[in-house]
Amino acid sequence: AVMGGLVAGCDIFGMICTSIPAGEESEAFFNSFAGFIGGFAPPYTPAVLLLPFMLAIAFFLLREEAT
Repeated sequence: AVMGGLVAGCDIFGMICTSIPAGEESEAFFNSFAGFIGGFAPPYTPAVLLLPFMLAIAFFLLREEAT
């Protein structure tokens, strides 16, 4: 779960970083807000799709160890 979380985190960070600059056809360097949000459209990597399930499993395992 930890390795999957790291891979998903890197994928999300990569999506954020690639959405910041505008495309080559634009005169502006920074992307507009709509273009920035549009960068998060599917398809997603398998690690990002499995991230909520891995977080839920980690939450329940940590909660069980605390008791």
